[in-house]
Amino acid sequence: KADLARAEEHLGRALQIEPGSAAALNDLARIHLARGHGVLAAGHLASAVRADPMTEVMQRNMDVVFVTLVARAHWVLFVMWFVTRQVFREGGGDSPRWVPLVLAVAGLGLIGWVLLRLRAQIPAHLGAFVRGFVRRERVGTLWAACLVATAVLFVASTVAPDSIREGLLLWAWVPLLAGAVLSWVRVVRSRRQR
Repeated sequence: KADLARAEEHLGRALQIEPGSAAALNDLARIHLARGHGVLAAGHLASAVRADPMTEVMQRNMDVVFVTLVARAHWVLFVMWFVTRQVFREGGGDSPRWVPLVLAVAGLGLIGWVLLRLRAQIPAHLGAFVRGFVRRERVGTLWAACLVATAVLFVASTVAPDSIREGLLLWAWVPLLAGAVLSWVRVVRSRRQR
């Protein structure tokens, strides 16, 4: 941690001398990512990409940040679903209709929060980044789609008749579990690429 603090201090000085240095902004973003500050990392990487948009390294680092943010949203939803399922099962009954709605709002809210934070950091380039991300990161894109599909199925289960409600909740488990598998695939792939 002391090394990260010293590196951040040196990079801050470098950016005072040359504010648009793509290399310094990229390195500062990597420090923020190492500390778990994904949104700050995205902001610095967006500035680095603006300073040197043709650099593939900057684009790949943005992909890592975005995948990290999607991962957090997915795991929050996964844990919330698992815990609420266990709580109501222990209570001897099905979960009330509002529980999947809360989970759906949480899942979609997390995705929305990620996109809004990224939009605040890269206002002019968010659309281009997302399109590029879809091309470069197939697994990350599928992962985000699984998160959205789970949320949509949760919402559908809150308004569906009782006869199909349980089936929708069961189907919501499929993309949620698929997202967990995709997260493991993504981790293995990123380790092999190092």
